[in-house]
Amino acid sequence: MQVNFGVGQLCVIPSGSNPTPLQFGVLQDVTLDMKYTKKKLYGASTFPVDAARAQAELGGKAKTAQISGALLNQFLTGSSIATGQTIGALNEAGTIPTPSGPYTI
Repeated sequence: MQVNFGVGQLCVIPSGSNPTPLQFGVLQDVTLDMKYTKKKLYGASTFPVDAARAQAELGGKAKTAQISGALLNQFLTGSSIATGQTIGALNEAGTIPTPSGPYTI
């Protein structure tokens, strides 16, 4: 038996011959909105004889507390992150070489 406290996990199922669900992130908040219109059947009467749901819209939002960047890249673009890739690093100390030509940090 699996017991889960909180909102839950956000999982994706990749395409392929043996799709295995992957945890995409940890959810913080989830809302689900359902709207529909009600149609009334009058016929020859003054008052409605019946009423029923007609067109419906279903939408939702999910806020994540943690998300996997690698899975986000794979899910949206279908590509994977290659080794040796140049990425930005915030607040990382660098050394400026002696002034003898073009500078590379």
